[in-house]
Amino acid sequence: MASANAISTASLLRPLSQGRARRARNGRFVVRADAKDIAFDQKSRAALQAGVEKLANAVGVTLGPRGRNVVLDEYGSPKVVNDGVTIARAIELYDPMENAGAALIREVASKTNDSAGDGTTTASVLAREIIKLGLLSVTSGANPVSLKKGIDKTVQGLIQELENKARPVKGGGDIKAVASISAGNDEFIGSMIAEAIDKVGPDGVLSIESSSSFETTVDVEEGMEIDRGYISPQFVTNLEKSIVEFENAKVLITDQKITSIKEILPILEKTTQLRAPLFIIAEDITGEALATLVVNKLRGILNVAAIKAPSFGERRKAVLQDIAIVTGLSCNQKQHYFISSLSSHCYTFSLFTTVVALHCFLLIEQNWVRVLSDHCLSVLSDHTVRALLSVGISCIHGSRMLSDHNIRELLSVGISCIHRSYSSSVMLNFIQPSDAKT
Repeated sequence: MASANAISTASLLRPLSQGRARRARNGRFVVRADAKDIAFDQKSRAALQAGVEKLANAVGVTLGPRGRNVVLDEYGSPKVVNDGVTIARAIELYDPMENAGAALIREVASKTNDSAGDGTTTASVLAREIIKLGLLSVTSGANPVSLKKGIDKTVQGLIQELENKARPVKGGGDIKAVASISAGNDEFIGSMIAEAIDKVGPDGVLSIESSSSFETTVDVEEGMEIDRGYISPQFVTNLEKSIVEFENAKVLITDQKITSIKEILPILEKTTQLRAPLFIIAEDITGEALATLVVNKLRGILNVAAIKAPSFGERRKAVLQDIAIVTGLSCNQKQHYFISSLSSHCYTFSLFTTVVALHCFLLIEQNWVRVLSDHCLSVLSDHTVRALLSVGISCIHGSRMLSDHNIRELLSVGISCIHRSYSSSVMLNFIQPSDAKT
């Protein structure tokens, strides 16, 4: 028995490589999880603070008008950025405990970016100081619970003070300043965004398109945008852009689910005879109906695409009603908004270009000369009148430089920040890009 125990003990003390070799010879493999390090008190706080300092220092160098850029070694060519959240997300520390501290700053930057669209560097630096002084107070004997309550109380007071000092965004100068700051103090991008918003207003839709031209232009195209994408990627007509693009398409609007191809067979036959694309907006298309549409689209028999009706419940019916009015259905015939019995009722987008992307359905009319009556405008919801009809879609047709991913990303960030600024406010000393940068 003693001999057996000695052998077992020796087996446990063998190096890992020998143990694996023995298990391999016996035909057995054992997978063990990595050991976990556990730290308490000052040791744990020191490791967390070290991680916070390392990440915050890397992010903090980009703060202010004299902030520096950071080079990230990613796949392919190095990436030069001065955006706090991008830098924070790219950093992973070797030490697990320090990385846990860095994760705190990373979360602060991410949440700030999601809620405000900018200010991630400022938020990271503030979080670093709060953590630093908080840990110092705890080490000196302060009550952590009381410290947390004090921070919460101070935050509420600061929020109230900021709201009192903030003011709405007004004029092209404010728009240009906010967009320029958000895009890394790039006044060229700020000017483009300001020009685009000046043409369509704060409720308009902005899109970015590349072109082969060396000039950057801003064009306004009247139309509407719906927050829905194509049901199946097999409907795509432009593989390079992953979009569906139709011209002079027939459209079917219904609040029903389409599950059988027999329900829309007369419509398919009619559009095939007319050799016109068919665009379907329905509650859903599933089963045999979707499979048949996809197969016939791939075979070139049908030129068809479909999206799910936007929104839910009663709101969905209201949105479909809005779409029906905008696409030319009679305002005083309510039964025409929704097809109770699917038949050959197809409606034409006259001189329309229909673009459907993966996450967003975009409808742009090339020559919109229709003037809606007062009755139509009264039937439409306030949101639709404001955001879809009274403004339009402003397209930034960029020069070849817009094909650069970094430039397009800066444009997207600037547009996002402008919309958030309109919905809230900005600080007075935040207006001039040469003087401040979040």
